[in-house]
Amino acid sequence: MESIENLSKNIETKLRFIKFTQEQAVKSVETNNVLAMERQIKTLTTKVGEVHDIKVKIQELKIEKGENIEDLQTWDAALEDKLFAIEEQIADLDNSLKRI
Repeated sequence: MESIENLSKNIETKLRFIKFTQEQAVKSVETNNVLAMERQIKTLTTKVGEVHDIKVKIQELKIEKGENIEDLQTWDAALEDKLFAIEEQIADLDNSLKRI
């Protein structure tokens, strides 16, 4: 079984990779690079899904450990805010792609 600490590190690594991909996506939009935008949409969507799956594992482990639900909700809300912002960029990227 994976530890909460290792899973949390995994989320942070994926979020850093997402940030890198987001920066590349901006360049793709600026240059109207359709293939790159399609790849980046796929990559970002996949990584957001992976972060969500890890988040659920962490939630289960924290509940199993008896962690305070309010603390868990606070942690979850902060991560969901990050994911929501990424999903907004994915939608913007998709809209940019449709306009080309």
